[in-house]
Amino acid sequence: MGKILMVEDDPGIMEVSKIILEKAGHTFIGLREGETILQTVAIEKPDLILLDLMLPGVNGSEIATKLKKNPESKEIPVVVVSARYNIKQIAEEIGSDGYLSKPFEIEDLTDLAEKYLQKA
Repeated sequence: MGKILMVEDDPGIMEVSKIILEKAGHTFIGLREGETILQTVAIEKPDLILLDLMLPGVNGSEIATKLKKNPESKEIPVVVVSARYNIKQIAEEIGSDGYLSKPFEIEDLTDLAEKYLQKA
């Protein structure tokens, strides 16, 4: 199983995701904002990052770009999560490894985690 870092400002989505992923056997780390993500990644060394695009203060797209340019995090799969209608296009433009549309089903989240953690 893997270590998953989720950056999500919605406490409900964060809590449900934590329950689902921990039940599936993963270690879950949650951040409510993106300002400290690079430091958290350096310390925690997650196997997968789930990143909300709409965060207070800093844009999720900017964070994804920084993660993919940073030598310490560029190999970690980054999956953007959003309710935006054009999330697939945004994910491709910013170079993320994938995307998850909100609202999502339990199976969508667990399947996505398994897909990216098999590569780790």
